[in-house]
Amino acid sequence: MSVQQFWAAIARVNASPSDPDAYRRALVAVLADLGPHELARFHQHTWLARSQLRQRSLWCAASLLLGRPCADHEFTDLRAWIIAHGQAAHERICADTDALAQLPLHRDDHGQPQVFLAPLNATPGKLYRKLVANDDDLDAAIRAELAADPVAAAAVEPDDHLGWAYWELPSADELARTLPRLWAAHGSRWTPVDRAGQSPFASFVRAVEVPGLGRVVIGDTLITRHGGQALQVLGLCDSAVMAADLGVSAELLVAEVRYVARVRDGSGEIHANQALSHRYLRWPHEPDNAPPTDIGDDTPSGAALSDAELDAWEARDEQIQAQVAAAIGPLTEVQLIYAAYEEGDDGLPINNLHETAYRGRIRFVETDNRDGECYESAELRNPTWLDLACAANAALVALGYEDQIYLEGFEVIHKPRGQAAVAAFCFGS
Repeated sequence: MSVQQFWAAIARVNASPSDPDAYRRALVAVLADLGPHELARFHQHTWLARSQLRQRSLWCAASLLLGRPCADHEFTDLRAWIIAHGQAAHERICADTDALAQLPLHRDDHGQPQVFLAPLNATPGKLYRKLVANDDDLDAAIRAELAADPVAAAAVEPDDHLGWAYWELPSADELARTLPRLWAAHGSRWTPVDRAGQSPFASFVRAVEVPGLGRVVIGDTLITRHGGQALQVLGLCDSAVMAADLGVSAELLVAEVRYVARVRDGSGEIHANQALSHRYLRWPHEPDNAPPTDIGDDTPSGAALSDAELDAWEARDEQIQAQVAAAIGPLTEVQLIYAAYEEGDDGLPINNLHETAYRGRIRFVETDNRDGECYESAELRNPTWLDLACAANAALVALGYEDQIYLEGFEVIHKPRGQAAVAAFCFGS
């Protein structure tokens, strides 16, 4: 797929970029007849077009539209929203950020601008992964082709370290001087700090102490216990500080996932909000390459587990995962890693798969927050945790999840009278 064919496909998506759900359905219809090579190229062209918009001036403009500093994931989805307006709009804004003022701006019922389009970033990759799910050789060959593309290699760096890079906040004077049209339209909404009066990046840190894992710093490489995937730490965040900034009760925080990381995997893909816990192993420390910032004195101590403790924990966990895989069956892809268990006084996982997870009728609804695709399970009656694991795996496969694959529990969100309860899975990474 050439650049011209990519922009032609974008033009064929007959839906407003300000309506993500309708846009996702229209995008799927346009991409439905593409093979894996074409889908991979479409996804790559989206990435290239998005990277061309990776400018501080646009991040400032995005913050101005929102009336506050633009978060990392928001900046990614805003750039997709721009791309969806077509090649001419993309080229115009690449050359002059203030031209963003020319795009039609819709606001929701709360007055928030509808300028985020996650489906254009996520859906093409999901469709590709579903096509190559059972063909590792084809997947490897296509990824090698893309990696060898000289245009992509010369044009872009990895699309990371945006909000996580502690970008300096713009002043009102800077915004008014560099973005006059946007400032005239939206300057009255600009608030340079968060509602607590603190830096919006106060939750970002350079080093943390994680129980069962030890000290983790930016630049370290961690290894996933399940699958042995190497992940380089690009950024660290104290979710307790972030929760306080957002007004979330500290009681909702789980101690072992207080810290989350932004990581890059072996294929170069970036993953945000990876919960740090003993789901990871360590590689030797690598040089710290982060911008300087204080980490404070209140980080908890978390010594790494001994080899014997790790071996015992892994043996018990492997027994549980094997039981789940056997129940799912050999004809269905196993994506799920079961983690909805507690640990005993000995620190080892307790196998609860035979226990009843819910008494009564229940069905599960899972909405993919990457692009809004929705999955609904069949109705279950008095399901065990093993039943829930099988249902959760079906949701992961249907939605193409590769990151949030740890089943940590579920939450009942609605109990209509005379009908099955409606619940959502709690997935972690």
